[in-house]
Amino acid sequence: MDSEGRRAKEMIKGLPFKERMKHFWYYYSRHVLVGTLGTVLVAWSVVQCVNKPTYDLDIAYYSSRAVDQTAVDAFAESLDPLLKDIDGNEAIDVFIPLYVGNIEAEMMDQQSQALMQKIPLELAADDYALYILDKPFMDFFARVYPEAVDNKILLSEIPETAEMLKCYEGEELYLVTIVESERVKKDEKKMAERENAYAVEAYFEKLIEQNQTEE
Repeated sequence: MDSEGRRAKEMIKGLPFKERMKHFWYYYSRHVLVGTLGTVLVAWSVVQCVNKPTYDLDIAYYSSRAVDQTAVDAFAESLDPLLKDIDGNEAIDVFIPLYVGNIEAEMMDQQSQALMQKIPLELAADDYALYILDKPFMDFFARVYPEAVDNKILLSEIPETAEMLKCYEGEELYLVTIVESERVKKDEKKMAERENAYAVEAYFEKLIEQNQTEE
């Protein structure tokens, strides 16, 4: 620490407690808020994992813009005929949690920063075999976690899917398959969900091939 830094530190020490707290909050409030929000989000994720209902397929949807939840629900329901009932409840259940954050902003808000902390935790825990990503999040994955991406399909290239998900003109929306980890390969439940994920992947690849053939 240089002499100027030491003098500043000594000056702060001499301030009353209330003034020291004001000084700390002025300079470090953003760090505290981001750290707190990140901690809350991680804790929430842990609770969700502990109390998480069983689904036949989980797909995380990350978008940089607001998305119509009814469109996401309709998309989830449209996948039912492709899937096996792996939890044995005699129903097909697809869960698509939606996460929205503007990660292209020069100064990201707290929610967007929290999402950036959440993604590596999900990947490390093998939470999702499939992701739906808009272009900013797809670019982020390709840049930061290229080894995690096994395959990507441009969903917005499929007219009926683009319409169902209410994509705007020119929007790029991807279905991303995550690489199987060794831990997943040893987990019977996760491998069963993987089979459902691969069925979805194969279905959309076939739709794209059909559209290209018709063109």
